[in-house]
Amino acid sequence: MDKQLTFESIDKARPSWMKDGPKPNITVGKNEEKRVGPQATEILSRLKSRPVRISEMSNIAKQYNARINEIRRHLSKIGMTVDCFESKDGDNEYRIVPLAGSNYQKKLMARQAQMSPVSPGRRETGQTR
Repeated sequence: MDKQLTFESIDKARPSWMKDGPKPNITVGKNEEKRVGPQATEILSRLKSRPVRISEMSNIAKQYNARINEIRRHLSKIGMTVDCFESKDGDNEYRIVPLAGSNYQKKLMARQAQMSPVSPGRRETGQTR
């Protein structure tokens, strides 16, 4: 007679370290953890062929900004990014563009400048004496 699979039998079969709470997935390598998920893959495939509007992305993923972030991380390896272009109707458009000189890169640089402390040899304007 076969043993019936129950929650109790599964719990007994688990190693003790698994019973103490969630542990990192030891079967997945670090590189694979940072993969592009299915929703991001769908958005990326559309971005490769044409610009994509927010309304279209929100139909694919409610948290489309998080998916864009996944795609940007993936594209940064090849010197590309996803940039947002404003439209008059408010339904902004996203496109794949080179990272160098992109609006996204400018925003990152501005954010880094705000976060970095002013060194002793510089004035508040950031100019040297």
